[in-house]
Amino acid sequence: MARIRSPNYPQVELQDAVELARKIFDSEGQNFAPREVVAELLGYSSVNGASEKKVGAITAYGLLEKNSERELRVSDLAMRVLHPEDEREETEALAEAALSPNLFQEITEKWPDTLPSDANLRSYLIRRGFNQNAVEQVIKVFRSAMSLANVEIEVHDSPGKEEVVEAASNPTSEGKAMQAQQVHHTASKPIVFDMETISGQYSFDNADDLAGFIEKLERIRPLLPAKKIDGSDLV
Repeated sequence: MARIRSPNYPQVELQDAVELARKIFDSEGQNFAPREVVAELLGYSSVNGASEKKVGAITAYGLLEKNSERELRVSDLAMRVLHPEDEREETEALAEAALSPNLFQEITEKWPDTLPSDANLRSYLIRRGFNQNAVEQVIKVFRSAMSLANVEIEVHDSPGKEEVVEAASNPTSEGKAMQAQQVHHTASKPIVFDMETISGQYSFDNADDLAGFIEKLERIRPLLPAKKIDGSDLV
């Protein structure tokens, strides 16, 4: 009986992929290197199935890129993860990496508001063509990536104007508070909302941007808990 091959997915967790990219960068910087050299940096004596799985996973997260000669180097996205200018850039880069694999994009597009339960995701992956023996590993890798990236949701007002609302909920929570459909490292003025408080640092140089920002805050306002004074809710 023929063995069922599962669709492609990164077979390495995002955190491990980041550390592998770090090994490559520490040795080669952003220079392109032959696959044989990269395989050795990853701990293999030659290019083989195991080394190619790791290279494929790091590439799927967008942390490696190749040239026309199939040589490899760490990507600009990897540089924003490994050597960010600040914490915000690292957070956004990790979110972008977490959503780079095609399968993970597919899942977050299917469930754009709340991540599905394991049972729901398991059923979806099997129907998607995954070998039942591989499903649990796929779920583990996916959950790990979403947790590490503290996934975000992007709200679109109009073409060219985006606002990222960062879900700062419990990173071990299965549902998260919100998740990303699309992440841009150039996104500005993030609103950090943990379902109890809104925080962030903002500055505006024109009335239109301020008005748009206030509109976004109004969207979040119904989700905030009511103010309490002496134990009584104010309506």
